[in-house]
Amino acid sequence: MGNVLKAMQQSARNSDSVDPSTVRVVSMAVAEAEQAAREALDADSVVAAPQPPRAPAPTAVMDSVASVIQEEIHPVAEPAPITPLRRSAFFSPLVLTHHRPRCQVSEQIRQTRTALIRIANDGPVRCMITSSQPQEGKTVTATNLAYSFSEITQKRTLLIDADLRRGSVAPLLGMTRKNGLAELLAGECTPEEAIWSAGRESFHVLTAGTAKLDHIGELLSGQRADDVMGMLAAAYDYIVIDSPPVISVADAGILGRWTNMTLLAVRIHRTHRKLVEQATQILESVGVHLSGVIALDSSATGRNYYRYANYA
Repeated sequence: MGNVLKAMQQSARNSDSVDPSTVRVVSMAVAEAEQAAREALDADSVVAAPQPPRAPAPTAVMDSVASVIQEEIHPVAEPAPITPLRRSAFFSPLVLTHHRPRCQVSEQIRQTRTALIRIANDGPVRCMITSSQPQEGKTVTATNLAYSFSEITQKRTLLIDADLRRGSVAPLLGMTRKNGLAELLAGECTPEEAIWSAGRESFHVLTAGTAKLDHIGELLSGQRADDVMGMLAAAYDYIVIDSPPVISVADAGILGRWTNMTLLAVRIHRTHRKLVEQATQILESVGVHLSGVIALDSSATGRNYYRYANYA
């Protein structure tokens, strides 16, 4: 724990953009997860049209009145909600915010959720969860955090598995990778065909899909990716993106342009502070501001923590 905080303090001294006060430490121990869930993790798994210019009004008062009348006649169109064609009711035991909503871990996840909403000034949350290296628990953390956002009434939440290489959200929620983010970015399916509804109407999930390794950079960097993510941002109040590890591949730096905050998942007593510093520097170098750290503690109950699918 000390190493993690020292790493963040060092990063704060090296970069004025890192605010140590936003660091949120979450002690998580998912000791109750069943072996079947562990094995499942290792398996594969409008904007309204522009109006023509109006002739200038003779007075400021008349101009104000005309503006009000114009808005009444041509209201700004709200983005149509996405209605997924697929539904899943399965939740792995690792999704404690669903199975054990009153346990300590679930409450800590909600504290993190509240902190993120405050950072966003009660506006839309576009949060990316990443890590410095594989097997840090970021996917289970992202899934639990997204589910906690969906508990907020009259708000819509979308969990995006943006790990196009080793996406592992699908087995956590009983879904398939067919027609996921990769296919949506490639124009091979519609949002309704790609997105799943999970457990409640306000919780939607976009799995990773299937992409060739040499096409991933093109898919994430193209204009269509910006259009798709802009459409999703307009349709949902809260978006949580599960990103690949920072040091392993460059995807997190690309994905960061669609977010307004980023959290780094680290494992206490396992993640070396040099890796945390390196990941922080990589993110900052591409303009991705690190909002805080989620520290995952495997010693809280004296038992083993959950496992993350192998990353290659």
